[in-house]
Amino acid sequence: MMSAHPAAEWAHRVLAASPGSIVVTDPRTRQMQLFLAGYEPAYDIRMAAGQPPPSGAILLDNEGMVAREREWDGATMPAWWSAPMPHRQRIAQTSVPQRPSLRGRSRPPENLTLSRVVP
Repeated sequence: MMSAHPAAEWAHRVLAASPGSIVVTDPRTRQMQLFLAGYEPAYDIRMAAGQPPPSGAILLDNEGMVAREREWDGATMPAWWSAPMPHRQRIAQTSVPQRPSLRGRSRPPENLTLSRVVP
């Protein structure tokens, strides 16, 4: 059985320590986190939508996945996702090397950031 990507596993471990939290992310990252949690996460994981989440919510920014969704699906994150508002406080951040490409191309590391929305 193939394991999930190490970046997704890292995010799952960190988020599992915040039961009851609202977590907001992109659609593909949301699906991976649901899978890793056995479809019963200890947190409420939502897709980023038109309005910013409430204060206290955690934003899971998987830069690589957001870029792939834009390239593969034409999907974009809401404008507030990359805007200075709402204010955010970084909780955790990691950079995980990606698996080697079968085509021999080097790929940049997967960067993930967890931030809490603050008033």
